[in-house]
Amino acid sequence: MALIPGFEYDIYISYSHLDNIKFPGEAHGWVTQFQQNLNLAFARRFGRVDLVKFYYDDLVLNQRFENGMEQAIKNSAIFICLNSRSYIASEYCNLELKTFYNKIKDDGIGRMVNDRSRIVHVALDNLAYEEWHEALSEFIAFPFHNAENSEDYGDVLKPSTPQFKEQIKLLRDELFSLIQDMELTNYAVDKIDSHLDDNQDSPKGIEKEVATTVVSELKASDGNKSNDVFISYNHGDQKIALDVYNFLTEANKKVIIDVECMEPTTEISDFIKSSIENSDFTISLISDKSLKSGWVGLETATTFFHEKFVGEKKFIGCYLDDKIFDDEFALDCIDEIEGEIKNTHKLIKRYQDKMLDTRHLNDRISRLIALRHNFDKTLQNCHEQLILDLRKDEFMNSMAAILKYINKK
Repeated sequence: MALIPGFEYDIYISYSHLDNIKFPGEAHGWVTQFQQNLNLAFARRFGRVDLVKFYYDDLVLNQRFENGMEQAIKNSAIFICLNSRSYIASEYCNLELKTFYNKIKDDGIGRMVNDRSRIVHVALDNLAYEEWHEALSEFIAFPFHNAENSEDYGDVLKPSTPQFKEQIKLLRDELFSLIQDMELTNYAVDKIDSHLDDNQDSPKGIEKEVATTVVSELKASDGNKSNDVFISYNHGDQKIALDVYNFLTEANKKVIIDVECMEPTTEISDFIKSSIENSDFTISLISDKSLKSGWVGLETATTFFHEKFVGEKKFIGCYLDDKIFDDEFALDCIDEIEGEIKNTHKLIKRYQDKMLDTRHLNDRISRLIALRHNFDKTLQNCHEQLILDLRKDEFMNSMAAILKYINKK
């Protein structure tokens, strides 16, 4: 299932098979490496591998276009054209581009979504503008060649070069924004279909008119819904937690965070329980510190329970560092948690020797044991969920995605 509602594939990659022939000593052709690098770039942005669904064909030279290819194009939201001299010369490639170009004229969404084209032009060769297909004529291409001027022939960028990596990042960022815009637009498609069902005699072109109206209404209403949001975080990450709090409150969301909402005499466990029960969403700020925290572990486990068995709460994971993707991280965390359990046991013994109350230490042991017991499940849930990057460079994009998600529910 595609990330963008209503489609089987998010992105269709159209290319000439001549551009994917392997050179001697290469494990994969250029196009295969392009798709693999773009997929990994998306994984870094979304925090999850293979979330964006590609159609990447294995068409052989004598296969009929009608055998699945045409349907795949029509079931795709975005079309990447890997334009080259061999692409221009290919009857198949031109048929693919023409099919998508004609399809998006009448699909109720249109060619453009918030000034972004659903046909994305990636230039493998330094082609003259006059050689471009009419579907590519209005927009600058993403150059994946090393030509320095219009007279330079140039060669396709090797995937191992810094220039290739930089172009992949720029392309990923453009596609990420387009996917976000299409998610919002396709939320309107259900309303469009409903409108058309009720208005069978609507004039031609009404789809585009209704789509524009509904999307405008959605944007205008972003600040009018009051879904309650609970922010779960470790106090070592308080600065970014307050940045999230300020962003959402400025959007007129009711946000629960301990520094603003917790009364001085309230038990922490009671505050956590009531906060989760009284909110629609829990935003969990995932970091090295938070995953080792007994309190944050309790908050995460409680939210997952409500989401799985009650179905009325939603977990939104956001990572503040990338340690969660390191396979060694879980082992290091378990060692640290077990070390803290042993140290707390020793401390309890010293308290008992002095006949001091150990209830707070017993509670700490209980939280740490629960954290240790549930750690692998918590980590697995984080990996299986869509988690967003809240680091400095991605903060605004990810918060915009969170706000859109909240407003849809």
